[in-house]
Amino acid sequence: MLTVRVIVADDCNKCKFYKKMLTKQGVKFETYDARVSEHQKELDNWNINDLPRVQIIDDDTKAVVSTLPYTLHYYSPRLLRGKIKELTAKQEKAK
Repeated sequence: MLTVRVIVADDCNKCKFYKKMLTKQGVKFETYDARVSEHQKELDNWNINDLPRVQIIDDDTKAVVSTLPYTLHYYSPRLLRGKIKELTAKQEKAK
């Protein structure tokens, strides 16, 4: 199963807007606070330098399956669900 993670910061207005939009549309997601100092090494490894950033995580392996830049019109909740469906189908086919 795949999970949506949104990398955010409390002082990021785009982050607040995107989280609110996902919540309103019923998309389940977890947040990852980019301002926590313990997260900086992972953020550097993931090459995260703008927020918000969407990651799709494999629940079984905890691996990042896909990292998507925030683009309001491209990663709407509907298109995000489609991306998850596409990646899930690829995982199933690979098994």
